[in-house]
Amino acid sequence: MSDLPESGESGSTSTTATPSLVRETHIREQTEAFLQRLFEDRPYLEELFRKICGDQCAAEEFGTLLYTVSLISSFRADPKYSSPGQELLLNSRNISKAQLKALPKKLRNMADMIDKVNATIFAPANDIKLAPFDAARQIARDYMIRRYESLPGFLRVYSCHLERFSKFSRQTVKRLTLGHVLAIQLIRYVEDRTGSPHYADMSNLLEQGWLVAGRTESAPSFLSEEGLTKLYQRWADAICGPRRTSRQ
Repeated sequence: MSDLPESGESGSTSTTATPSLVRETHIREQTEAFLQRLFEDRPYLEELFRKICGDQCAAEEFGTLLYTVSLISSFRADPKYSSPGQELLLNSRNISKAQLKALPKKLRNMADMIDKVNATIFAPANDIKLAPFDAARQIARDYMIRRYESLPGFLRVYSCHLERFSKFSRQTVKRLTLGHVLAIQLIRYVEDRTGSPHYADMSNLLEQGWLVAGRTESAPSFLSEEGLTKLYQRWADAICGPRRTSRQ
């Protein structure tokens, strides 16, 4: 890929680069720098990388994934940036464990408050009931009145379901961290494209990638060949879904 065109350069249709192009260029540059550090004094890692890429895996895409998985996993494992009490749940965007645990009680308190409001003149349903009759709107009005009056009950049911299911979900994947999930997803990517998970090769690349990206002295034990194999065989289908039947 060529460098970004300078302002006023012949053949350029715009004097400024789009944000998406700038991001792509930045990620590409960061990936190239990461791979250069990774392969420096470790020619065997470059051989492993090329081996996987030569077996139906795009080098640029695989390199970017290896870089982002190593960077994010090592960053999130650093207690300076992710304190145990505020650790985010897997695949939950910005919801922490503490927030999810507190939510059912908040919902029940909210349901109690709405029940009290519904018993007063301030109930939103009263605004609809007191409006002038309009046959064309009556079905919609009745629907909204029922929903407003049923809202506390729905919140209590939602609260109960959330409390039970979130507890079950946490127990099911309580030992998985973001690093585990990202490693599993990367192994699945390699297996889908090459027909093999390449456990030994991926263990070497991920262990050293973690050290380079996180600038740490040791990598977690789950990135060993044995650890990665057990992790993937146990959780791959739950995290990534069923395997492809053949290469694409």
